[in-house]
Amino acid sequence: MEEEWSQYGVKFIASLTDPGQPYSCSQWQNGATEGMPMIINENQSNPGFFSLFHDSWNAFPTFALIDHTMTVRAKPWTLENNSNTSSCDGNNGTVSGWSGGDSEDFLQQLVDECGDLCINGGCTTAAGDLNEDDILNIQDLITMVNQILGITSLEGCSLEAADMNLDGIINIQDLISLVNAILGSGRTAQLQGSADIKYTASGDDLIIRIKSDVDFAGVQLSLINESELNIELKDN
Repeated sequence: MEEEWSQYGVKFIASLTDPGQPYSCSQWQNGATEGMPMIINENQSNPGFFSLFHDSWNAFPTFALIDHTMTVRAKPWTLENNSNTSSCDGNNGTVSGWSGGDSEDFLQQLVDECGDLCINGGCTTAAGDLNEDDILNIQDLITMVNQILGITSLEGCSLEAADMNLDGIINIQDLISLVNAILGSGRTAQLQGSADIKYTASGDDLIIRIKSDVDFAGVQLSLINESELNIELKDN
């Protein structure tokens, strides 16, 4: 089954609860197509896979379908004709055709939702090209700023393109990298230094002072407040 779906980036993981009776994890793994599925020892972690993903019946075997956002979408039984009815296992809101549905149909739904991320090895969008027009410009900068501020929510290849430094987080570092990419790679430099950061409260104001021994291009601050904030840059 995994060979059929491998072209879409679908991976299968099997958790073995009784290794050595009579075969070890390695023997089970070597008995199938290389690396398909990935077999892990249920007893090597606490909680184990079964404790995390079993269905409402605590059935052996149990199945869980996880989408590309790492969200558990459904726990069907059986694979070919689902009869699980508990909302904890899934419903028509998590996958279409839940009652009596086939897991292959459920997988197809998840692959369709994943889109280009799951086809032919993933996205081909260039880093920083958030609007996927093959040009890095101010429009991409605006889109990234809106993503960082939470004004927009990127998905798919656009979201992947926004992560310029590949750390899984879209923040000021990615914005600086995109500016450098637009202006030319000659602006990129590796600097090491230290900075003293002090903050003081003055009435309703919070004053942050940063004294650095090297130049820096930007700072990202996360502030939680119930009202709109006014931020003023001084002595830059």
